[in-house]
Amino acid sequence: MANQKLTDLPENTTPAVDDELYIVDNATSTSKRITIANVMTLTSVPADTLLSFEGAGGDTGIKYNTSTGKLEVYVNGVKKADW
Repeated sequence: MANQKLTDLPENTTPAVDDELYIVDNATSTSKRITIANVMTLTSVPADTLLSFEGAGGDTGIKYNTSTGKLEVYVNGVKKADW
């Protein structure tokens, strides 16, 4: 994967809570991984709030939907996945 862009990777349309996401730790400027289960522990974020990805443009991010009880992934305002 060292010579492959993240956007060139295949999309996982049925993610599980033990799947991993790529993140950049701004404090240390290092690449890291995080499980979806650990992302879901962000309890200080108000429900139904879109967590936008910096520099992604548009409404791109993740949101916990209190109506469905699911974590949703949006790309440019279009829901791509939920679980």
